[in-house]
Amino acid sequence: MVKKHDGSWRMCVDFKDLNKACPKDGYPLPKIDWKVESLYGYPFKCFLDAYKGYHQIKMAEEDEEKTAFITSQGIFCYSKMLFGLKNVGATHQRLVDKAFQKQIGQNLEVYVDDQIIKIRTEKEVIRDIEETFRTLMGINMKLNPKKCAFGMREGTFLGYKVDANGLRPQVAISAVLMTERDGKQVPIYFVSHALQGPAINYTPMEKLILALDDTLDTPMEEREELPDPWVLFTNGSSCIDGSGAGLIITNPEGIEFTYALRFRFNATNNEAEYKALIVGLQIAGQMGIQNL
Repeated sequence: MVKKHDGSWRMCVDFKDLNKACPKDGYPLPKIDWKVESLYGYPFKCFLDAYKGYHQIKMAEEDEEKTAFITSQGIFCYSKMLFGLKNVGATHQRLVDKAFQKQIGQNLEVYVDDQIIKIRTEKEVIRDIEETFRTLMGINMKLNPKKCAFGMREGTFLGYKVDANGLRPQVAISAVLMTERDGKQVPIYFVSHALQGPAINYTPMEKLILALDDTLDTPMEEREELPDPWVLFTNGSSCIDGSGAGLIITNPEGIEFTYALRFRFNATNNEAEYKALIVGLQIAGQMGIQNL
């Protein structure tokens, strides 16, 4: 059992072996940048979040026993789709794409369990909310009222702050890793994004970034001007045959350095992606890159 930021609990089960045995559902998730950019020019927005979205979809009865787990009180299994299974994101996206097909691209955008109603005029707010709620009621999907907001001019969608004038990442947090070069310690800079507000819930990577940032003694404005930045792209994946990663490091002139890695250990997709990032930073450090 893992405690969530709102005080509730989530049960986490290791489905690594089950996921390896399952074929991948090739249903594509939408491109996040396309979804976010499509909100440009809409002054009113309603931000909706499905309540425990995956748990609202029933498992096929013949698949329930495959989720079985053992406790001191006996053996149990899930009757609803649960977090951690390989294809839950694709399954949920297929559902909402079918349910909201008439609205998507017109007055609604959906990414898995995150939905946003985009509205051009104030008089259309109630109309578009009613249309969306009729569909939600038709598929019996519940919302989490704590994470919903209606008729907003500004809000957060898929990690971006959006308003009628455009979009931007939420808060850029500069972070520094120190590496050895020519016998002295030099910094490697990179940027992540974190949530604004009084009660910030950082991911483990953002906590690492903030911890690194807190170790700096020299204020940013007093540091020497950085050279032009290099760009690092990483991706990792896991399958039956093993796990690995791909890296592309691009210098300021646009020249690419590509790497393909094979890991000699079992890993989930997430673990492979974390390792890809760590190795990418290590390679950048060995190359002497100061601004990444």
